[in-house]
Amino acid sequence: MNQERQQERSLLPLIPLGLAAFAGFLNLFGMNPFFVSIADDIGTNVSMVGYTSTIALVVTGVAGLIVGPIAERVGIRRILIAGLILASGGAVATAVAINTETLVLARALAGIGGSITGGVTVSAAAILYAGRQRQRALAIISASAAMAVVIGVFLMTLMADPFGWRGAYIILGGALLVIGLLNRILLAPDEQRPSRESFRGVKQLFSAYRPLLGDRSLRRLFTGALLHPATLNGTTAYAGAFLISQHDTSTQFVGLVFSVIGITYFVGNLIAAQLGGVPQHMVFSIGVLLMGGFWLAGYVVPVPPFAITALFGMATFAAGIAWVTLLNSVADRAGENVGTAMVFSASLMSFGGALGIGLSAGLLDISGYAGVAIGMAVLATIGAIVGWVGPPTGAAAPAPSTATSYERATEFS
Repeated sequence: MNQERQQERSLLPLIPLGLAAFAGFLNLFGMNPFFVSIADDIGTNVSMVGYTSTIALVVTGVAGLIVGPIAERVGIRRILIAGLILASGGAVATAVAINTETLVLARALAGIGGSITGGVTVSAAAILYAGRQRQRALAIISASAAMAVVIGVFLMTLMADPFGWRGAYIILGGALLVIGLLNRILLAPDEQRPSRESFRGVKQLFSAYRPLLGDRSLRRLFTGALLHPATLNGTTAYAGAFLISQHDTSTQFVGLVFSVIGITYFVGNLIAAQLGGVPQHMVFSIGVLLMGGFWLAGYVVPVPPFAITALFGMATFAAGIAWVTLLNSVADRAGENVGTAMVFSASLMSFGGALGIGLSAGLLDISGYAGVAIGMAVLATIGAIVGWVGPPTGAAAPAPSTATSYERATEFS
């Protein structure tokens, strides 16, 4: 299918894809307000509950490495529906967890589902659209995931008020199944016919990564895809504890701060779609530098909590712009492997999140909150440097994607 025809495609498929990204992301991060309640219910401590969230992120990253190549073989709609079913199972299993061991298993299942809902939705957006329409589609999918923090977590707390945290997760599990049904209805059937051969040969399964990792500029962008979320998650993870312990704010104020963080990231995603005329690598590098700088200022500059909130919001606004432009840069260079490249970027996002949280925990023990901010700012600076790869040119750029069965299988009918 030529580029002109791709650009004329309806944006309607982004509705079920956006809902899948929203619910899948909420399934991974919706536990945060309930750490204390969950710990009390299953007889463990809050930090152990937090570790289960880290486990889910690691599983998401590992599973995502396999999801991309499999999606090329079995079709996007088919694997996305399977991912939503797995995510639903993870949500319900979380709701019925009786101890730490069962909670770990439940979160691992949610992580597998999340690797599909997070990676495949971005992959589908990159394949279905081209040019400025692709930028808009990637921004919508990224913003949908961000809305899980802005609206989704709030909805989970509302549902938990009458039904408890377990009831909220059961409702989320049902919603994931409904979204799976919507994707089945609104996305065209896959042309691929899965067989045993689709899942044989580990070397063949991972061969799709060879041309991606063989490209120097893509390797640098993938490094940026690791360091961007590492910085973002490493600083965000302890923002609430920093405000409460260092500035004596209330938990309600912290809730407001996280709403601001989610909204500004969401707005940044949407603004990125309007920056198609600006070199994407430049926008990414500047955005990551600003993110690190604003986080650093918020943690170390002696200003009142409302000013800190503004600094944190500017940091996540810059982060939202940077992430979408990074995805655009990867998509522009990936050629026929754009689907796998998008899923791989989503996996790196999960690995980066786990890396950032782990590093910030160590820095906090060694040098306090200032150490966390300085360490994450250093990561952001490295990410900005490696992400400055220049626009794709001539022979250095992979050939544009043609009408592969992977692409046709995701076309909206």
